[in-house]
Amino acid sequence: MPLLVKISDGAVAISRLFNNGLLFEIHPPQRRFKWNKPQIDQLWTDITKAQSDKRDSYFLGTLLLAPTGPGKVSVIDGQQRLTTLSLLLAVLRDQCWEFPDLQERARGIQRLIARVDHDGRPVGALVVTLQEADNGVYVRLAKEHGATSGPIAARGRLQSAVKRLKEHVLNHINVPDPKESLRDLCEYVQSNLRFLPIEVQSEGDAYLVFDTTNTRGLRLTTSEALKARLATIAREDRDLADYLIKKWNEVASNLEARIGFTDPKAEAIDAMDDYLHSIWSAKEGYAAKRTLDRQIASKLKNPALIRQFVEDLETYLDSYLAVRAPSGKSWLNEDLKDLRNLNKQSFCFLTMVQKHAANRFEEAVSLTLSLQIRNITIGPQQANVFEKDWPEWAILVREGQTDLAFDQIRSQMIDDEDFKSRFADEAVVSPSTARHLLRRLDHTSRPGSGVQPMDVELEHILPKSVVGQLTDGKSLTKNVRQWIKDLGYKVPGTPEGRLKLGEELTSSLNVLGNQALLNFVENRRARDLPFADKKNLYRKQDIELTKALTTRMRWGPSQIRARQKKLASRAVQTWPR
Repeated sequence: MPLLVKISDGAVAISRLFNNGLLFEIHPPQRRFKWNKPQIDQLWTDITKAQSDKRDSYFLGTLLLAPTGPGKVSVIDGQQRLTTLSLLLAVLRDQCWEFPDLQERARGIQRLIARVDHDGRPVGALVVTLQEADNGVYVRLAKEHGATSGPIAARGRLQSAVKRLKEHVLNHINVPDPKESLRDLCEYVQSNLRFLPIEVQSEGDAYLVFDTTNTRGLRLTTSEALKARLATIAREDRDLADYLIKKWNEVASNLEARIGFTDPKAEAIDAMDDYLHSIWSAKEGYAAKRTLDRQIASKLKNPALIRQFVEDLETYLDSYLAVRAPSGKSWLNEDLKDLRNLNKQSFCFLTMVQKHAANRFEEAVSLTLSLQIRNITIGPQQANVFEKDWPEWAILVREGQTDLAFDQIRSQMIDDEDFKSRFADEAVVSPSTARHLLRRLDHTSRPGSGVQPMDVELEHILPKSVVGQLTDGKSLTKNVRQWIKDLGYKVPGTPEGRLKLGEELTSSLNVLGNQALLNFVENRRARDLPFADKKNLYRKQDIELTKALTTRMRWGPSQIRARQKKLASRAVQTWPR
């Protein structure tokens, strides 16, 4: 076997590392930049303490690298530290630019991180290239003089990191001689901070040492740890190791691209963890996510089992994405998007139905929602009550026993009378949950009606501002006073009377009977308008449940209870057993 690992001539300083002609690239499935304030602060504390103690060097750990082309290496481990150090250099560059005597130092730092000539003209790519989702922001922060010197809008982790690093630097040089303090800091960062680069022949080889090199950053994700374990098991079979890495990277990249596109707020880089959990659970039954990598690795003890597992990851990818990240507007996709918030535990089951019983997929989604709404959202059970059941139902579908799985799910649902009774009294505080319930209770927006899902927002008919102003001690607005009169009360003249009335109305505020759907424009207009004025807005809506409010002469606790009971009767048919 050829030598796999090559260690450089010992730990090297940042200035040498960034000036050796290599381009450091970070590709999926490596995670995106994820360091937050705790990691940034700890690194800064370590650096400045080492400088204060006059230590000759401060060791930043290892960099695990795999060649990808002439002059290019893929960063397998160490990207969080490497990225943060390059951002720190960008901050130092811009601070140096504020002092005429340090502008040559600023140009030197610029040449390290951005490959520019002495006049600042770009002559090549940045030394570090992040994943596509991060790289645009990173380039803006690192490439140009002055990018970090103005206010930083902390709307992402990279911007937040720069903002925090800038705060640390400014505090550090807030001394009688800031120029000298800044010069010393730059010199220490460039010359005394050191990495130990470890270069391997291929990415597959990298994972033979991956477990032991992540000593300085965030804990490995489940997928990263498992990939390392499987690559280690497969190390004697070069073809299998290459196949594992190739297919794994393809799956991880597809997951990140699709989920990041359809769900921008999701942590797409962690999607591989969720996918592994779903696929393994549908094969072996319930598995705790925090120990998933050890559970899987303990069972995949030979090359044949590893190959089959990787084939499964590829086989079920499209089905999982159809469940986890549906694209386009349809009622089925809207239901799946709601399940993403209500019950992700069911994804292993739905993935198996999509793959092995696709003609019953819509039925399975409806069934899943009924169990969720009846037993958990409105019902008496905790969110994780079926955590171990969904994998068992997924296995039944995978084994061709779809009817049995469906029957078992139906048998778990609370009966109609219990559901109806609970629905009539239940408060729904979550706006996303209330939107889901009302949209599906509305006859004009039901599946099969031909009406596409509408972009609507949640409106509290009795406004939250009425209760808020009664209980917070502030002066009452004209509209709130009108609401109090319309409810049949006198405007309280004492703080005690206002508080008592506010507490009395609170129980009516968040029940579903007091909530309606409005489009964006009308919802902004409605706010705390009196009920008579709100009805003019409701009359313009295409939503039956909202338009029906216009037949009411007044609105208060008794009307809210009456509407809630009607919604409860409709709920039994909307989420059937």
